[in-house]
Amino acid sequence: MTKFFCIFFFIFFDIFNILAQCPDELGLWRKIQSTSIQKELLNLKNICRVCRIRDSTYTNLLKIIAENYVSEKDFSNASETIKEAIQINSSSQSNIRKSYLVENYILLANILNEQGEYKKSLETFDLSISLAMTFREKSSLAPKQYSKKANILTKMGDFEQAIK
Repeated sequence: MTKFFCIFFFIFFDIFNILAQCPDELGLWRKIQSTSIQKELLNLKNICRVCRIRDSTYTNLLKIIAENYVSEKDFSNASETIKEAIQINSSSQSNIRKSYLVENYILLANILNEQGEYKKSLETFDLSISLAMTFREKSSLAPKQYSKKANILTKMGDFEQAIK
């Protein structure tokens, strides 16, 4: 019985200790900005999960993690991670910025392109362009996405669509 109590106490203490370390939005953002090491970023992601943080700061963390996966050519984890950010940024929560969806979809389109899923990539670029035009502060991102679409269409041999 004493053994059970000790185990319970340590588990409870660990959970309480983690919850006591839940960062606020600004503290979390500072920690994210202070590192580019994937292991540390993944640790911050785990802290966010334990602390139930699901806001725009968290989705920015997910985007950075996904970008690191892309640089490592780990497109499966990159895709999974950015889709989680898209899901949260698409929600009706009051603590998210819908405009972040533009960059999320751009990253997903680039991942799909790298995986050779050109049709899905084109559709995702279209979505990112549409969203970029919806959010004034993101409208400057649209022209580059048209260029990326043209490059994909050229790869596919659709030269007519590429020059439109």
